[in-house]
Amino acid sequence: MTRTRTDGGRNTEKALRALLPDRDPEIARLLFSLTRLGRINEHILGQVTSRYGLDTSESAVLSILWLAGPPHRLSPTVLSRRLVQTSGGMTSTLRRLTNRGLVTRDPDPEDRRCLLVALTGEGREVAEESLDGIIRSYEAMFADLDDGEREQIAVALRMLLDRFEAQAGLVISAPLYPGSRTRKSSK
Repeated sequence: MTRTRTDGGRNTEKALRALLPDRDPEIARLLFSLTRLGRINEHILGQVTSRYGLDTSESAVLSILWLAGPPHRLSPTVLSRRLVQTSGGMTSTLRRLTNRGLVTRDPDPEDRRCLLVALTGEGREVAEESLDGIIRSYEAMFADLDDGEREQIAVALRMLLDRFEAQAGLVISAPLYPGSRTRKSSK
């Protein structure tokens, strides 16, 4: 893996100290690092999911439905919340997946006014293949880390996610994946 190093943020830190002397430069560095990490992660995910003819939102919807277990079905609202995607964005994502025959949108048998999104047989296959490909890609990226190092990263990310979700007022009413903990807010 070829890396190009910059000044490590020293010039940015100097500029921040000069322009915003009352602000913590470490927090600014964290802000810039998290923003960059998010964009790089989205880029890597896009590279992997495109191998399966999916964009990152489509892949995430298929993965969430697949990991939900049989009957692999959730409401568009639950999918939007888990993905942190607007309802309009989710509608577009679901339209593309429906047109490709990977999901169906059917009336909820318990409340016919609502729809449920369900994986088709082909959708389950694509979900499994694409998620497996994503995980293999990340396993390769983190192969040089031992279990303890990966656990430290996971704990730090969980702490960050909890803070960001609370700050954004997000309610995660069900886990994104099996084994993750469920968090609810009072909102």
